[in-house]
Amino acid sequence: WGQDACFESHATQPRATLFDNCRGGLVRYHAGGADTEAPNHLSDLTLWNLEVTGTIDEKGINFASDFKWWDAGNVWWKIYPPIVVGTHGQAVTFSQEEGQLTYEESTGTKVTPESLYEAQLQKRLGYVPAWLKALK
Repeated sequence: WGQDACFESHATQPRATLFDNCRGGLVRYHAGGADTEAPNHLSDLTLWNLEVTGTIDEKGINFASDFKWWDAGNVWWKIYPPIVVGTHGQAVTFSQEEGQLTYEESTGTKVTPESLYEAQLQKRLGYVPAWLKALK
């Protein structure tokens, strides 16, 4: 997705989502969803090795510092505390307020395995399927 955007999360429906080894913006209020259908994402959101390419919205507001997932003061941005591992690329820090993160590790540094999805398939199946290898 674009550098002035965020992953799609269209309110009350998304849950148990893995964004795996993706690249794109991390801009609050740009995930989608009506205010009457908040939260934007329910529990079990995992961002694994997200390469952040932008944090500035169209108004010039920069969300790189103290990024909040649940903004109690705004009806438009409500994401249950995610798991965030290996966020790298453009520097970003996450709010350490209680209720903002389920788990955070290696912010600023890409982690191994590069793809959590691929590693899970390897462990479960004993091999990486040809269709997944063909996508690389």
